[in-house]
Amino acid sequence: MKKTLFSISCLLVLFGFSSINIKKVYVSRSFEKTVFLDIDIKNDSTLFLPYSKAWLEPWNFDDPLLRCNGSGVMNVENYLSAFNGRNDNLWTILHPKIINSTLTLYRPYDPRSIRLKDDGELRYPIKGIEQNDKFLNSQELRDELGYYLGNFGPLSDYPLVTVYGEDSIRTLPDGVQQYVYPARDYNWFTDKEIVKYKVRINILFNQNGEEKKRVIKAIAPVIFKIEEGQIKGERELFWLDYNEIKHFLKEGYFFDKQGKPVNYLKYIDEKVKAVILIN
Repeated sequence: MKKTLFSISCLLVLFGFSSINIKKVYVSRSFEKTVFLDIDIKNDSTLFLPYSKAWLEPWNFDDPLLRCNGSGVMNVENYLSAFNGRNDNLWTILHPKIINSTLTLYRPYDPRSIRLKDDGELRYPIKGIEQNDKFLNSQELRDELGYYLGNFGPLSDYPLVTVYGEDSIRTLPDGVQQYVYPARDYNWFTDKEIVKYKVRINILFNQNGEEKKRVIKAIAPVIFKIEEGQIKGERELFWLDYNEIKHFLKEGYFFDKQGKPVNYLKYIDEKVKAVILIN
């Protein structure tokens, strides 16, 4: 009996000692909601205007040209000269950073199915085969990026003609013969084509539903889809990681109504803070 009482007493002492050392642990859980903000030329013209003279200079016509899918697209020296120091609008600031591969482009959809949109999750980066591949030194990467930075004109109905006045024909490695057509014109998406920037915002909440933080995840330039001269919707060109462009947004600025310089970073951040959540 005494032995049993002693054992029970020991257990009670141990339990009491353990209870003293037990600390309440609270698991802090956060929840996330994704919202999108449209910054468009109608309501936010400061990001789009004035249009830059850089796009009017003949850097995409003069030889020698870089080629994209067979079409001439750029005289590099003329391009660098035309865009050097330009701070006219957001697209003119970002474009050279894309050309020199300072910024990574992310596809707006799964490359295996255009029906599966990415919505700024940044899952599908556009990269070359080699680590140092850039638009300026990799034909393969340039051919792919060309689709997101511009479009090609219609294919000619008439093939090229040989010195003998005959249609030009080439033989493919598999023995198939095909006509050789003139290269199509390549048309860059200029600042006049960019009508909107779509911003992906991740909003964090605590377990009580109180907002903790707003994080800008990505941003996408948007153009109109034109079919037979009519606007048939919009097209996200690609997504950019917002963290990658913050430095350039901070350097770029415009003058507000009071004549004070305001950088693009502050402008976008203020727009994001003003987003009102609707339950």
